[in-house]
Amino acid sequence: MLPTREELREERPGNIWKLISGYGEITGGKPVPLRRAVYLRAHGREIDRTALEEMGLSPGCRNYEAYETAMERASEGKKALFRLTLVKTERGVGVFNDGLHGPERMRGMLQEMADRFYSAAWEGMKTLSIYRIETASRRLLEMSRENRRDFPASRPPLEILARYLPTASFDMSPTAENLERFVRANSLALSANNREIMTLQDIARKGYAHLYMDGPFRYRKEFAGIEKELRMLARERELYRNFPYKERMHDLRERSMAAAELLLKREGIRRDTPSVPQKTDKYAERIQAMAECPEKGMIPPSSGEKKKEPARKQKGPAFRKVKPQL
Repeated sequence: MLPTREELREERPGNIWKLISGYGEITGGKPVPLRRAVYLRAHGREIDRTALEEMGLSPGCRNYEAYETAMERASEGKKALFRLTLVKTERGVGVFNDGLHGPERMRGMLQEMADRFYSAAWEGMKTLSIYRIETASRRLLEMSRENRRDFPASRPPLEILARYLPTASFDMSPTAENLERFVRANSLALSANNREIMTLQDIARKGYAHLYMDGPFRYRKEFAGIEKELRMLARERELYRNFPYKERMHDLRERSMAAAELLLKREGIRRDTPSVPQKTDKYAERIQAMAECPEKGMIPPSSGEKKKEPARKQKGPAFRKVKPQL
C-alpha cells in the first residue's frame, strides 16, 4: 500500500514518515521476508501467508535468495560464490544467473529454440548442453547480466566448461523424438506448427493408416484421397474373402509416406542427420560395465582398449602394497 517509486519522487520526505506512522508502529511479531515478497511480486502472485510458506519449498525462490545473499556480500567487497546456468550449443554459450530475470531469460531462449526446432536457421545444430556451476568469477557474472543470447565458447572465462560435465544434454537433430524430449524436460510449450511437422514425420516413417486424428490438421486435404481409399478398403475387405487387402494397404502406405516427404521438403525444414554418438572415454566405459555387472569380479576391457596380459612375476624383494588415499 506504499506509494510507487515514481510517486515517492513527487512526495516530500516528511509525507512519507506520516504515511508510515499512520499504520502504527513496526513490530517483529510476524515479519515478512522481503526477498520472498519481491520474488512473489515479480511472478505475479499474491503476497499472503500461504504463498510465503510455499516459497520456502520452491527451488527457484531458494536460488534467488542465495543469489541475492551472494550479491550482498560482493557489494561489501567480500568474496562471494554464486551459481550460474550456462547453455552451450554449436552457436555459442548463454550465461544466466539466478536473479529475478535470469531464469526468465533462459526459459525464453529455450522456448524460442523449441519453437524454431525445425527451422533452417538452426542448420548445423547438433547438441544442446546445460551446465550448472558455482563460481566467484565477476566476468561470468557480468556476462550473465548482458542481454546477449550467446557468447563464443572460446571467450574467456568460458573455457572453464571443459572442466565440467553437463547437467543435461539434448540431441537437437530435427526428429520428433528429440523435440518431444527437449520440450518435456524443460517444461516448454509445443507449438501447433511443430505438432503438425511431427505428424508429417510420423507419416513419412510409418504411413497414414495408423493415425487417428480428431483435431485440426493443416495437411488433411493433401491426404483426403488416401483417407477415402482407406475407408473403401475396409468395406471391400468385409465383402470379399479373397480381397488383396495387404497388397493394397502396402501401396497406400508407400503413397502416404511419399506425400509426407514431399510436404516436409515444401516446408523447408532442416534435414540434418542424427548426430553420431561420441566415443566415450575408456574409463567411463569400464565404470559403466562395473555398474551393469556388479556381481562379476572381472571388468571387460572397453572398446579400443587392448586386453592387458597378466604381469610376469619379477624376482627381487617384495614391497608392501599401500592403498592409495582417495
